[in-house]
Amino acid sequence: MRRTFILMTLVGLFIAVAPVAATADAPAATLFVGADASWVSTGVFVDTGDDISLRVHGHAITGPLNEFPGAHSGPDGQPYICPEDGGPETACNLDGAPYGALVADIGGTIFVVGGSFIGTAPASGEILLAVNDNLDFHFDNKAGFATQIRTD
Repeated sequence: MRRTFILMTLVGLFIAVAPVAATADAPAATLFVGADASWVSTGVFVDTGDDISLRVHGHAITGPLNEFPGAHSGPDGQPYICPEDGGPETACNLDGAPYGALVADIGGTIFVVGGSFIGTAPASGEILLAVNDNLDFHFDNKAGFATQIRTD
Protein backbone atom coordinates (compact mmCIF):
# COMPACT_ATOMS: atom_id res chain seq x y z
CA MET A 1 0.00 0.00 0.00
CA ARG A 2 2.78 2.43 0.93
CA ARG A 3 4.69 1.68 -2.29
CA THR A 4 1.54 2.28 -4.31
CA PHE A 5 1.04 5.64 -2.57
CA ILE A 6 4.65 6.65 -3.22
CA LEU A 7 4.45 5.57 -6.86
CA MET A 8 1.19 7.47 -7.40
CA THR A 9 2.69 10.55 -5.72
CA LEU A 10 5.73 10.45 -8.00
CA VAL A 11 3.55 10.01 -11.09
CA GLY A 12 1.44 12.97 -9.99
CA LEU A 13 4.55 15.08 -9.44
CA PHE A 14 5.88 14.20 -12.87
CA ILE A 15 2.59 15.16 -14.48
CA ALA A 16 2.50 18.42 -12.48
CA VAL A 17 5.79 19.56 -13.99
CA ALA A 18 5.59 17.87 -17.38
CA PRO A 19 7.09 20.31 -19.86
CA VAL A 20 4.79 22.35 -22.00
CA ALA A 21 5.70 22.60 -25.67
CA ALA A 22 9.25 23.93 -25.70
CA THR A 23 10.32 26.35 -28.37
CA ALA A 24 13.78 26.52 -29.91
CA ASP A 25 14.40 29.58 -27.70
CA ALA A 26 13.27 27.89 -24.49
CA PRO A 27 14.23 24.22 -24.27
CA ALA A 28 12.84 22.44 -21.22
CA ALA A 29 14.08 19.47 -19.25
CA THR A 30 12.12 17.68 -16.54
CA LEU A 31 13.81 15.40 -14.04
CA PHE A 32 13.50 13.94 -10.58
CA VAL A 33 16.00 15.07 -7.94
CA GLY A 34 16.16 12.32 -5.33
CA ALA A 35 16.81 13.51 -1.78
CA ASP A 36 19.30 10.68 -1.32
CA ALA A 37 21.71 11.99 -3.98
CA SER A 38 24.45 14.46 -3.12
CA TRP A 39 24.24 16.16 -6.57
CA VAL A 40 22.11 15.25 -9.61
CA SER A 41 23.41 15.93 -13.10
CA THR A 42 20.73 17.62 -15.23
CA GLY A 43 22.51 17.50 -18.58
CA VAL A 44 21.58 21.19 -19.01
CA PHE A 45 24.52 23.51 -19.70
CA VAL A 46 24.36 27.31 -19.51
CA ASP A 47 26.66 30.27 -20.02
CA THR A 48 27.05 33.13 -17.56
CA GLY A 49 24.09 35.49 -17.98
CA ASP A 50 21.78 32.99 -19.71
CA ASP A 51 18.16 33.23 -18.59
CA ILE A 52 17.11 30.21 -16.57
CA SER A 53 13.94 29.22 -14.77
CA LEU A 54 13.21 26.25 -12.57
CA ARG A 55 9.82 25.10 -11.32
CA VAL A 56 9.83 22.55 -8.52
CA HIS A 57 7.24 20.29 -6.87
CA GLY A 58 7.50 17.53 -4.34
CA HIS A 59 8.49 16.56 -0.84
CA ALA A 60 11.83 15.63 0.71
CA ILE A 61 12.69 13.88 3.97
CA THR A 62 16.23 14.62 5.20
CA GLY A 63 16.51 12.11 8.00
CA PRO A 64 14.69 9.43 9.97
CA LEU A 65 11.42 10.98 11.13
CA ASN A 66 11.51 9.05 14.40
CA GLU A 67 14.73 10.93 15.28
CA PHE A 68 14.03 14.21 13.44
CA PRO A 69 10.24 14.73 13.28
CA GLY A 70 10.68 18.04 11.44
CA ALA A 71 12.86 16.53 8.69
CA HIS A 72 10.24 16.81 5.95
CA SER A 73 9.83 19.74 3.60
CA GLY A 74 8.74 21.14 0.32
CA PRO A 75 11.34 22.60 -2.06
CA ASP A 76 11.73 25.79 0.01
CA GLY A 77 13.13 23.72 2.86
CA GLN A 78 12.57 23.37 6.56
CA PRO A 79 12.78 26.00 9.31
CA TYR A 80 16.14 24.46 10.30
CA ILE A 81 19.38 25.84 8.87
CA CYS A 82 22.05 23.43 7.62
CA PRO A 83 24.43 22.52 9.34
CA GLU A 84 23.01 24.04 12.53
CA ASP A 85 19.89 23.51 14.63
CA GLY A 86 20.90 20.25 16.28
CA GLY A 87 22.01 18.39 13.17
CA PRO A 88 25.45 16.96 12.44
CA GLU A 89 28.22 19.56 12.22
CA THR A 90 29.43 18.44 8.76
CA ALA A 91 29.30 20.67 5.69
CA CYS A 92 26.10 20.89 3.66
CA ASN A 93 25.49 21.27 -0.04
CA LEU A 94 24.90 24.93 0.84
CA ASP A 95 25.81 25.99 4.37
CA GLY A 96 23.44 28.58 5.79
CA ALA A 97 20.45 27.46 3.70
CA PRO A 98 17.46 25.47 5.00
CA TYR A 99 17.65 21.70 5.30
CA GLY A 100 15.60 20.13 2.51
CA ALA A 101 15.64 23.13 0.16
CA LEU A 102 16.40 22.48 -3.49
CA VAL A 103 19.79 24.01 -4.32
CA ALA A 104 21.69 24.37 -7.60
CA ASP A 105 25.38 24.44 -8.48
CA ILE A 106 26.49 26.08 -11.71
CA GLY A 107 30.23 26.24 -12.23
CA GLY A 108 30.91 26.15 -8.49
CA THR A 109 28.37 28.86 -7.63
CA ILE A 110 25.75 27.33 -5.33
CA PHE A 111 22.39 28.99 -4.65
CA VAL A 112 18.90 28.22 -3.36
CA VAL A 113 16.29 27.36 -5.99
CA GLY A 114 13.41 26.55 -3.64
CA GLY A 115 10.01 26.13 -5.27
CA SER A 116 10.95 28.30 -8.22
CA PHE A 117 13.82 30.32 -9.56
CA ILE A 118 13.79 32.87 -12.37
CA GLY A 119 17.03 34.67 -13.08
CA THR A 120 20.33 34.52 -14.90
CA ALA A 121 23.06 31.92 -14.67
CA PRO A 122 25.73 33.18 -12.24
CA ALA A 123 28.42 31.12 -13.98
CA SER A 124 28.96 28.83 -16.96
CA GLY A 125 28.60 25.08 -16.69
CA GLU A 126 26.14 22.28 -16.10
CA ILE A 127 23.23 22.86 -13.75
CA LEU A 128 23.56 20.38 -10.87
CA LEU A 129 20.74 20.02 -8.35
CA ALA A 130 20.51 18.65 -4.81
CA VAL A 131 18.32 18.54 -1.75
CA ASN A 132 20.27 20.52 0.86
CA ASP A 133 21.60 18.28 3.63
CA ASN A 134 24.83 17.43 5.38
CA LEU A 135 27.11 15.96 2.69
CA ASP A 136 27.72 12.75 4.66
CA PHE A 137 24.01 12.13 5.35
CA HIS A 138 22.15 11.96 2.04
CA PHE A 139 22.02 8.16 2.36
CA ASP A 140 19.12 8.27 4.86
CA ASN A 141 17.00 10.74 2.86
CA LYS A 142 13.76 9.83 1.11
CA ALA A 143 11.57 11.17 -1.71
CA GLY A 144 12.63 14.29 -3.66
CA PHE A 145 11.54 16.91 -6.15
CA ALA A 146 10.26 16.89 -9.72
CA THR A 147 12.00 19.79 -11.42
CA GLN A 148 11.41 21.54 -14.73
CA ILE A 149 14.29 23.59 -16.14
CA ARG A 150 14.00 26.14 -18.96
CA THR A 151 16.85 28.09 -20.48
CA ASP A 152 16.94 30.90 -23.02
